[in-house]
Amino acid sequence: MHGKGRTDNKGSSGSCHRFLKLATVCAATLIATSPAGAHDRSGLCQRGAYSAVAGEGDVMLAAVVTLPTPGYTVAFRQRPERVVPPMFDFTCDPPSGIVIQVLTTYSTHVLVINASAGDAITVHDASGETHVQVLEAGTVCGGFAGVECAEGQFCLYEDGTCDVADRQGACQPKPEICTEVYDPVCGCDGMTYSNLCHAFVAGQSIASHEECSR
Repeated sequence: MHGKGRTDNKGSSGSCHRFLKLATVCAATLIATSPAGAHDRSGLCQRGAYSAVAGEGDVMLAAVVTLPTPGYTVAFRQRPERVVPPMFDFTCDPPSGIVIQVLTTYSTHVLVINASAGDAITVHDASGETHVQVLEAGTVCGGFAGVECAEGQFCLYEDGTCDVADRQGACQPKPEICTEVYDPVCGCDGMTYSNLCHAFVAGQSIASHEECSR
């Protein structure tokens, strides 16, 4: 469970990473103001909802945040301290120009080297330190076994993998509330949805972040 000798933060294209690269979206915990540092001096950024999942020797740390306008950039940045598991800053950069009050959901994730199930990864944001417990991948779905999710959940796959026969995903809860911001996506069922959240309500993973071509 220690990265199998990799020394960078780039995931491979193997099937184990297809479910690990997923983040829970359309559900944010709005708790704090802007992250510390030279980011978002306007105070509009809010703390992310964090999760960390271990599987196939790798750990994926993910965050979801709902912000008041499109155009933000959210990301994890690893701190330089040499500790195991490593520590991260959750950063949030606002767009330039006038902010309009519409809610848009963002997600970001990073592969964590030198972490394993049971560890607590430290994330620094506006509220200080958050210790994110690394969980075993007990909610893997799909694959050759065709594992199904519990009621009220759906199997979320990596974007653009609709036609991969042995793809694995992660069980995610279907959102209960969605914004009406039009940011169309094409679902794996070939249907166009007005935004990511509405596709997830329908239990659909994403073929592409645009209207379907047919």
